[in-house]
Amino acid sequence: MDDPDRKRTTSGKQLWTLHKGGRSVSLLLTDLESGGFELSVTRSDAVTRSVQLFRVREDAMAEAGHQVTTYVAHGWAIDGEAR
Repeated sequence: MDDPDRKRTTSGKQLWTLHKGGRSVSLLLTDLESGGFELSVTRSDAVTRSVQLFRVREDAMAEAGHQVTTYVAHGWAIDGEAR
């Protein structure tokens, strides 16, 4: 999955931002030029970010929704949602 062509993007969209105890989590969905979608989860308290690739947008959105649900269940609050 380290194909350099898959890293080129056409557009990215912030899906959700959550916060808890001065920390934040952002979920970003990006359309890839070569097809497919990239879901990035970035935490303010982590050095790296989580990146997952999907062929279908609906699958990426379902995973993002699952992750947001998990964060909320652990006490994180949604700051913003842009779908």
